[in-house]
Amino acid sequence: ASGATHIAAVARALGELRAPDGVFVVMGNHDYFGAGDVLVDALTRAGLRVLRNAAVPVRRGDTTLLVAGVDDTWTGRCDPEEALATRSPDTFTLLLAHDPDVFPVAARLGVALTLSGHTHGGQVGIPFLAKYVNLAQLVSRYTAGMYRQGGSLLYVNRGAGTTGPPIRIGVRAEISLFTLRTA
Repeated sequence: ASGATHIAAVARALGELRAPDGVFVVMGNHDYFGAGDVLVDALTRAGLRVLRNAAVPVRRGDTTLLVAGVDDTWTGRCDPEEALATRSPDTFTLLLAHDPDVFPVAARLGVALTLSGHTHGGQVGIPFLAKYVNLAQLVSRYTAGMYRQGGSLLYVNRGAGTTGPPIRIGVRAEISLFTLRTA
């Protein structure tokens, strides 16, 4: 959807999410196709933390996890260095970046784990080989699943929706659950 007609419904639905340390959100390219700042305001009023080149420390006992997020690359405002400016070098960092093409910079900056989406897993792919043969390969080398660069990991979620034609062929929808534990 474009424009602002869907914003109240999206903010209401996402505002129902609950997590012990808060719910964190980053903006994607489609979020800016009409009223990006209006959406950010609505999500914030609904109780979500919208991370636009910012980070929030999450503490559990004597362990700290830094949850950082960058603005979408298509806006030209994606700035991983700004998002990580307050980071202590020994802090495990989780970066939320809609576009997985942020990963090489995140790896260079020592981010332990980057979570992305954007590609829809290619949306159309060869069954059973969709990670390797899909339409998203036309725009990104990171299309679905786990990638490693040095000591950094990237996970690209295929998502549950579509873009363009409302079809998925050979690429299953996905909702991921991660459990992070100290070493």
